[in-house]
Amino acid sequence: MSRKESHAQTRERLIATAHRLFLTDGYNATSLTAVADEAGFTKGAVYSNF
Repeated sequence: MSRKESHAQTRERLIATAHRLFLTDGYNATSLTAVADEAGFTKGAVYSNF
């Protein structure tokens, strides 16, 4: 898998995880740390993708 494909896959996984957490916990209650942890990444991965 190329770096570009890996980056896109990571981004999609973070988006899907955030979407699910927003629906279950609400936007205001969902932190970047929660999204990163639930997706299996660091908070730095969230920052580097957005």
